[in-house]
Amino acid sequence: MILKDILYHRPESIAEAIGLSQECLNNGQRFHYLGGGTDLIPNLKRGQCDDSLHLISLGRIPDLKKIVEEDGKLKIGALRNLAELINHPLIEKIIPGLALAAGKIASPQIRSRATLGGNLLVDTRCVYFNQTETIVAADGACYKNGGTVCHLIPNASGKPNKPCRARFVSDSAAILVLADAQLEIASASGIRKIGLREFYGQDGISRNNLSPSEIVVGITVPLRDYRVMTYEKMRLRATFDFASVGIGFFSDGQTLHFSVNGVESYPLYRAFALPKTGENAVEGIYSSWLQGICEELAKNCSPLKQDLLSPAYRKQMIAVLAKRAAYKYIKPRSLNTLEC
Repeated sequence: MILKDILYHRPESIAEAIGLSQECLNNGQRFHYLGGGTDLIPNLKRGQCDDSLHLISLGRIPDLKKIVEEDGKLKIGALRNLAELINHPLIEKIIPGLALAAGKIASPQIRSRATLGGNLLVDTRCVYFNQTETIVAADGACYKNGGTVCHLIPNASGKPNKPCRARFVSDSAAILVLADAQLEIASASGIRKIGLREFYGQDGISRNNLSPSEIVVGITVPLRDYRVMTYEKMRLRATFDFASVGIGFFSDGQTLHFSVNGVESYPLYRAFALPKTGENAVEGIYSSWLQGICEELAKNCSPLKQDLLSPAYRKQMIAVLAKRAAYKYIKPRSLNTLEC
């Protein structure tokens, strides 16, 4: 898989980068912003992008690399690489769950290049899409590849709305949606802000509401107590693969917040108010309630045959991983009442 000819640009400001993208749009030319490139470059090699392409590198823009605490928020530049998040003092102090999730993304080599913004925007995954041109041609192009069929959902083929169930696989998003994080997005019109939960769509093709020339410049996280936050991830190869199932968990003392990653085409978010008796309830009653909401979480998901693990097994593991994640909240005296 060899890269085709591209034109490479290295702007030194957000305004310059947006200006280059506008010029490409005006000339009818295809372009991509380049951060770490760990997802984009393989896509280019597989032929998933047009031949005529401009790459606009964001690596020389210092404003995209800050991590600061100000105005009651933690602000993280979108171009910070994942390895830097794992041991950064502000991340460890304010939202250690993000450091935990970042440490479970891909491999150390990839984390040293991949960026937080890139992980939030990573393309959805499907066994019929993320393949070389030869394999795609053999199977027949699906909706996401510009075809007229969905191999995962045969009865959806030929429908005008082109439903796509390619799965969402951003581990960092699974944590940040629990924290009510917002994205700061730059365009020729200025900066707009949008909550991460509202940013993602429920379709594997369009994925989110980012316009072609817009740049995700940063992520803001409100300052709260995020100590009771964790991320559980199941994957075939523990040091490399995307999540077959990922569960984010956060408790603010009144509500249990869960996110499901790697199953649907978006990060599924659900919140469950704690029973009035809370953690002081009788062991059996509280444990039964927790097991019930974890099973309800699994019932709201419908895995498809998208990797080597069966859909039935992945669905079962949603409840198992949710219960395992909730151990961060349950007192040790209650641990032996749950079977995981």
